[in-house]
Amino acid sequence: MDYHYSHSYLMGYSDVDKDNKMKLSRMIDLLQDVATWHSKGIGYGTEEMMELKLGWLLLAWKIKILSYPKADTNIEIRTWSRGMKGLHACRDYEIIDEAGNTCVLATSTWILFDLSAQRIIRPSEEMMKKYGAIERKALEEDISKIKEEAIDGVETEIVIGKRDIDTNGHTNNARYMEFMMEVLPDDLNISELEIHYKKQTRYGEKLHLTFDGETCTMKTEDGETHVIAKIFQ
Repeated sequence: MDYHYSHSYLMGYSDVDKDNKMKLSRMIDLLQDVATWHSKGIGYGTEEMMELKLGWLLLAWKIKILSYPKADTNIEIRTWSRGMKGLHACRDYEIIDEAGNTCVLATSTWILFDLSAQRIIRPSEEMMKKYGAIERKALEEDISKIKEEAIDGVETEIVIGKRDIDTNGHTNNARYMEFMMEVLPDDLNISELEIHYKKQTRYGEKLHLTFDGETCTMKTEDGETHVIAKIFQ
């Protein structure tokens, strides 16, 4: 088997948008969920991590969409760890439709965070051994390095609410995708995206979003960049 964990899922009405295509925020939710369930299976589920005062923080996604799953169809979400690069944990994914076709390919990088000390730490040898490592890459291309730069375009503001906060005490990564949809054109057909999370956003903070047709930035009132995303059609 060339993946560590898989989950079968029946797409529902609430999972799709007005065009009956899987919402990108829901896609990210499910990718995040299967990573959590894989962790749970090896003893590092949400409850266990909270007891250890540890949390996995997502640094970046690269997601390639070959086709969008639709309502009332079955999909299988697979994930596997590719091991560590320095302090970065690499995790890949694929979503397979009921005909056996690949719909989505994704790669991601994470860091392990000590919630008490508020610092990045390296996973223990025991933890790394339990997660294991499969060298297969879902995507040939690695996640790129995005430069922070000022852009002009469509703008909106979002105030972070209680509904946006997860167990790590900051805005959950899938919520940023929902924020982003407020500035993206309705007819935009996204085939690939990269999202880089630069800073944690907490309850009550205000984010200023700008989209110039390719890049979306999310900045605080004092101009600090929290999220940068690249959109490809």
